[in-house]
Amino acid sequence: MPLENGFTSAKINWAKITNTGYGLILQSQNIKNKQFQWSTVFTLSKNSNVVNREEVDRNSIRPSLEGYPINALFVIKTDGLDANGLPIFVDKEGNKISDPVTYFKLFKGYGGAVGSSLSAKEMQNLFTYVGNKSPKFTGGFNNTFRYKNLSLNVNTYFTIQQMVQRRPPYNFVSIDRGRNYSREIFQVWTPENTNTHLPRIVGATTDSSPDYALFYGWLRRGNHLNLMSNMDIWTKKISYLRISNIGLGYSFPEQVTKKIGMTSLRLNIEGRNLLVFSTDYTGYFDPETYGFDYTQPIAKSVSIGLNASF
Repeated sequence: MPLENGFTSAKINWAKITNTGYGLILQSQNIKNKQFQWSTVFTLSKNSNVVNREEVDRNSIRPSLEGYPINALFVIKTDGLDANGLPIFVDKEGNKISDPVTYFKLFKGYGGAVGSSLSAKEMQNLFTYVGNKSPKFTGGFNNTFRYKNLSLNVNTYFTIQQMVQRRPPYNFVSIDRGRNYSREIFQVWTPENTNTHLPRIVGATTDSSPDYALFYGWLRRGNHLNLMSNMDIWTKKISYLRISNIGLGYSFPEQVTKKIGMTSLRLNIEGRNLLVFSTDYTGYFDPETYGFDYTQPIAKSVSIGLNASF
């Protein structure tokens, strides 16, 4: 676009995406007699997509999604911490670089500002694709039991193999004394606590070396990569099963309702989101809101209802 317009790009519906998927529903009547019935519904679905075409802004530092899923997750790879508690970075060839000044090509500019001489394309190449934030499979498993006037419904929902990325629980270079932090901050690297994967919190006087001052200055003011949030230590693959609903109901016999002047009377007790079984989501209330620090998890609830007809 002509620069005299005042901007160099515009968002338009230009991308091309291919979606494929399938769904499976199985219903069964497991037991059925005069007194007891048990039925099951099982659902399974899979959706896949790939971005066939995407126009990326020439100054974008994030990789193009072309050839990847629309919810592709790209991260900056690391391999633990060095002796000073700073991340060891891993490039596309598998080389380990513990010097951030060299890896990000940092320099001191006018007025003490710190920048990076990496081009937008070179910054894109720092990212590695690690998986899809959309689950590989989703489904449900629902059971209904009936015994005489008593009924029980158990409904579950599951997600299989989903990449998630959480927000860091602290900032690399600053601490807000007025903010509440999770207890995870006690696991951050210190000279006394080196057996951890969480990088140290650094300040202007943590180290007197020129390279350290460059790295600190870049993290404070010139870090367009949003390095802390995009490191791979905040990503993981999870699966979970949620017991989304359990309902128990009892219909009073006709001889009872007639005595109290009713045609029908039913008591219901329902519990929602009572249990979640999940892999590797320590520190979160709910895997469905993993990575969204300001999103409220689905609340547990228990309700009691009475339905009466006269």
